Amino acid sequence: QYAPQHPALSTAYINLATGLARLSRYEESVQYSKKAILIAQQNKEVQREILAAVNLVGNLVILRQFDSAKVYANKALELSTQIKFVHGIIRSLVAQSNISLKEGNFEQVINIGIKVIAKANEYDKKEYIANSSMRIAEAFDSLRQYDKALVFAKQGVQYAKEIPDPWSNMLVNQAQSHEVISSI
Repeated sequence: QYAPQHPALSTAYINLATGLARLSRYEESVQYSKKAILIAQQNKEVQREILAAVNLVGNLVILRQFDSAKVYANKALELSTQIKFVHGIIRSLVAQSNISLKEGNFEQVINIGIKVIAKANEYDKKEYIANSSMRIAEAFDSLRQYDKALVFAKQGVQYAKEIPDPWSNMLVNQAQSHEVISSI
């Protein structure tokens, strides 16, 4: 067994993995996320383990490694629930929703999205409400349930406009374009 490494190393690996993903270097990002998970486990830093796992899921989804992505998303949700880490619970559910969306499991996207919205409402996490609303709208759109898609797209716009950062502009634009498409 390895000796525990300094906790800052797991954070550095998470940051490196994030940077590599932004450069579309997903396989390398996966390796650094796995290193971050290992170090976090060795140091018994459950929150860092959860965050590294959720970041890993995003890369695995892009690489279409859905079975592995599900394992890490489920583990992150299990750990988050055990320690009552709300941010981890929400991000794990979002990760599960991303997997379901890419697999075309639109009913599951809707069910998970509703859970995310409920949990995010408890803690006033508008960015997750906006994002999940858009995923639900996309799922309803794929199911050709355009009236429901429009309701969630409008909700996504409403919440995205309340987020005080540049990310909200991207969500508002995405939501408004979906709103226009759904209303045609």
